[in-house]
Amino acid sequence: MVAHCKITRRYEQSVLREYLAYRLLNSVTGLSFRVRLLQVTWVDSEERRGRMVRIAFLIEHKNRLAARIGREKQEIERAEISSIEPDHMNLASMFQYLIGNFDFSPIAGSNSRCCHNYAMFGNGVDSLMAIPYDFDFSGLVKAPNAVPDSEMVSSGWDSEFTMVTA
Repeated sequence: MVAHCKITRRYEQSVLREYLAYRLLNSVTGLSFRVRLLQVTWVDSEERRGRMVRIAFLIEHKNRLAARIGREKQEIERAEISSIEPDHMNLASMFQYLIGNFDFSPIAGSNSRCCHNYAMFGNGVDSLMAIPYDFDFSGLVKAPNAVPDSEMVSSGWDSEFTMVTA
């Protein structure tokens, strides 16, 4: 479940915009995580605040997506770009560009896990299917808590999410 980080309308709007990003991707390909919008009632168990109703959304579980697309979730350290299904990778890349996202890598990740904000699915025969997720750093969502990774900043991205050119 994706919900707001803080209790403000600005954060709630970020949740709605990220939901919209998923729905946009769903509209161009079924090879994407499905989402469902929710109205959640939050109850403070210590009764310091009253009940709050806020927007959130559910993301399809990776096992359900795997079953739906006839592949298995792959736990790999790295992927070669040549091992990824090219037509879908092109579509996903154009989608990332459309929403102004740079916080992803279909071939590398961190902590010995591939790939950054992509889930990899395979069947042992065909090319890997790279499915994007987590769009909160995109220009479309522009979440208040989104700050660039220090490694990206030091490797050519400035703090305003634009490529630094020489």
